[in-house]
Amino acid sequence: MRNIEAGNPSLLVRFAKFISFTAIVFAMTVAAFFWWFDRSYSHDLRATLNHKSPTITLLADTGHVLEKRGTRQANTPFEALPKTLIDAVLSTEDRRFFSHWGLDPHGLARALWNNISKGRLREGGSTITQQLVKNVFLTRRRTLTRKLRELVISLWIEHHYSKEQILEYYFNRVYFGAGATHGITAASWRYFDKSPANLELAESALLAGLLKAPSYYAPTRNIARAHQRAAVVLDNMVATGAISRQQARFAHKHPARLKKRPRATSQLKGTQYALNWIMERLKERVGRIETDLIVKTTLNFDWQVRAQQLVHDMIKRNKLAKNIDQAAAVLLDERGGIKLMIGGASYQHSQFNRVTQARRQPGSSFKPIVFLAAMENGRTPNSIEQDERIKIKGWQPRNYARFHRGPVTLRKALASSINSVAARLADDVGLERVIETAKRLGIRSKLKQRPSLALGSSEVTPLEMTGAYVPFMNGGFRAPPHIIKEVTTARGELVYEYEDTRPVRIIEPAYIYDMNDMLGAVVRTGTGKRAALDGHASAGKTGTTQGYRDAWFIGYSGYFTCGVWAGNDNNTPTNGVSGGELPAILWKQIMQLAHQGRPPRSLPGLGANTIATAQALIVDEQLPLDDIIMANQRTVPQAMAQKPDMKPAFSEADSNSVQ
Repeated sequence: MRNIEAGNPSLLVRFAKFISFTAIVFAMTVAAFFWWFDRSYSHDLRATLNHKSPTITLLADTGHVLEKRGTRQANTPFEALPKTLIDAVLSTEDRRFFSHWGLDPHGLARALWNNISKGRLREGGSTITQQLVKNVFLTRRRTLTRKLRELVISLWIEHHYSKEQILEYYFNRVYFGAGATHGITAASWRYFDKSPANLELAESALLAGLLKAPSYYAPTRNIARAHQRAAVVLDNMVATGAISRQQARFAHKHPARLKKRPRATSQLKGTQYALNWIMERLKERVGRIETDLIVKTTLNFDWQVRAQQLVHDMIKRNKLAKNIDQAAAVLLDERGGIKLMIGGASYQHSQFNRVTQARRQPGSSFKPIVFLAAMENGRTPNSIEQDERIKIKGWQPRNYARFHRGPVTLRKALASSINSVAARLADDVGLERVIETAKRLGIRSKLKQRPSLALGSSEVTPLEMTGAYVPFMNGGFRAPPHIIKEVTTARGELVYEYEDTRPVRIIEPAYIYDMNDMLGAVVRTGTGKRAALDGHASAGKTGTTQGYRDAWFIGYSGYFTCGVWAGNDNNTPTNGVSGGELPAILWKQIMQLAHQGRPPRSLPGLGANTIATAQALIVDEQLPLDDIIMANQRTVPQAMAQKPDMKPAFSEADSNSVQ
């Protein structure tokens, strides 16, 4: 029995051999994998790590340089990095950086425990090396494949580079907020107007604090929040022994102070909404950016900066009295080129672009789409409709004026923004046709097929709504909103050019006359009288949603189309702000900027002395759009241009006789 036992290894010994064999195979597999990975990807990884970001130069319509993006200033070598900055970052982001091998199991376990104990994700556990990999090599998508790549590349970097080299790469590639501030050199000069070598303790702590959430903690956005975060960093430095409590106390009492920004730089705040959107569109147009690019835009720098100030001042004056905190505006030329884009009252306080991102109910500013569908279905501005109580599928619209006028012309109904008539028209022509008309004019948002659509109950963006009015001013041609005209390389090679092809008519000439007839009445005698331009013909429509949550004015002249929205981001009611008030006033101010020095020009189909016939709009559509527009519009003498107190070019006798 003993011989049998002696000749057969115990189960424990056999298991140990199995584990040893498995470990050897696993180690050999891992070694083989990393040998293959190094041979296959080492060149590309090194090239990416040392790659300089392409410079993107954004130009205004005049060729003026709006901004250069993507540039990093000269790298700061490790030897020039102040010890306080290194200590601040390592004490907060990766305390075992000099002892781990790219991954920190202890830190990962601690973060996991804290997340579980607090019931939510609060800590990540990533090392400096892993953060470098995320910034340089990977996208922001959180997938298992991405995490595995992060681990492999982190190990590769730790194997090929020293800790000092890794820190140097990290500090020169990481993002520090404030729009386009990548790298410690740019951040140091951007915030404190000094080189990194001269950073003080409080300044180092503030910069280290930004790494957790650069945009959120950016001192240009909220200095108090940035100082609170810096205080956490200082406490971390005390905990690791990097500084004494006395040093931390002194830094607490003397927090970092930002440099005073020169006037020219502060003016760029007025362009940031537009510039950020340009960058978004650029990536869609050209894809991956691997070389220096020059981007020619439609933007007018002077108008953009001055309009931003107008929006800011309007909100500042009325914020308390009117309970309103935001406004947005966009100006388009006859081709749909965006001349200015104001996404909010202050980019510094909110980077949310309300022109392109906010979806709000347009209210009565949607009615021109309903009326166009009605014109195309046989109505005319002089057609009579009954302004009376109406119920459609259980829905009963109420007029803003809270009374009914009886029989009115459609011209009068649109000028006075009568809800019952708009609802009846939409019901008569069919919601399907209304939606089709809206899509034809450029509305891309989903429109709900319900009776209240006639009064603008479906949410759209200000850019969509403003773009839908452009065909009314250019003679009935499609003109998609765009902001990039041309993209070339630094050597002049064409990369992208906006396709300004042969004009596509989307509204017949007779209906252009009808719409300009009616929308002109809105400005002359209706709800939009505050928007009437001095010396220039104009037309447009007000919009006010239920509870005064949204206020709009969208209108146009013979040169430009402009849309203005005002309201609150949290969708709470304003204190009685309607589209014919603040938005109309702001619209007029912005349009007057754009019309300085321009001769009066009538609207398509509306001549200087008499109503033009629909046939006057029929021109050779093979011509360039500029020629077509000039054929559709007539330059009129200053004395004949529309003014707020002038009698309408057409007679309102029909509507007056039935009131």
